[in-house]
Parts: sequence; C-alpha cells; structure tokens
Amino acid sequence: MDNFENMSGSMMNAIVAILWLSDTGEGRAILKANNLEEAAVRPVPEISSHEITDPSALDFCWGWFFGTGDTGALDPIIATLDYSRYAGALEKFKTSKKNDEDRDAAMKEAMFGAALWSLQVNGAEDQKIAAYLEKNFHSPETPVARKTYIAFILSKLMPERYKLNITGTKNDN
Repeated sequence: MDNFENMSGSMMNAIVAILWLSDTGEGRAILKANNLEEAAVRPVPEISSHEITDPSALDFCWGWFFGTGDTGALDPIIATLDYSRYAGALEKFKTSKKNDEDRDAAMKEAMFGAALWSLQVNGAEDQKIAAYLEKNFHSPETPVARKTYIAFILSKLMPERYKLNITGTKNDN
C-alpha cells in the first residue's frame, strides 16, 4: 500500500477514494507519501449531503451505513424517494427517442424503486433503520411526498403502529 506505481488506474482511483473517505491520519499519510497531497488535505463531505445520481451511489451509501453505523448515510437513500415523480419513465423509455433526458428519467425511476425496496428490506433486518425512517416520517422538514413513501415502508415494518388507509371510488360506468 506504500507504493501506487504498479497499480492500474482504476485500482489506484479506488484506493485513493477509500483512503480519502476514511478520513484517518493513516490514510492521509499514505496519500501524502504517494504525492497525492491534494487528496490528503481535501475535506471529506458529510455523507448525509451525498446525492444519489447513479445506482452505485445507492450501494455506496448502504456500504457506508453498514460499515460505520452512521445514520447520515440513510439521508441520501431516503431522499431518493423523491424520484417517485419519475413514475412511468421506465415504461415510456421503451418507446422514447432514448435521449439523455429520457434515459435520466428512467434511471431515476429505477433508483426510486431500488431505494424503496432496500429501505424496506434493510429496515426489516435492522431496527436502527426503521427507527430512523420513523424519525424522518415525523420530522416537519420531510417533504409530504417523501412521507407518503416512508409511511408505506413503515406500514410494512411496523404494521401494528402504521396502517395505510387508501380510499377511492370505483367508477362503474
């Protein structure tokens, strides 16, 4: 680990990112020893401010949470529920012009689905996740649309405490 010269570019990039994100004295010393002073001194942003822009970022946040227990890593995952506004984009993409805008909308719908599913599955396995979802549900800062999906997840995780009552009318004509 002391010499990056024999590493491939992608391997070196991954190692540099890991050492930087570790935000440790040891990691910074290795970066400095390999003439990567800029990475060694650049501050690491709070994980809670991370934005989910591609599927790997979702995995990154889950890895951060499970590796550190830092619930701040759940914030970007929960914020991905806002991508519900792209509902239907995957179906539309099949017949679209397949331009960047259509592709981006389809990807955001897919990430919404992945976030919804992973919050439910991981929340069932880890009470800390369920409790954090509950905290977000009751927060006045949480957008109403996001609360709807958190309520859905909580109704699955804690059916004795959260029930969804969806009513509507059937049009027989």
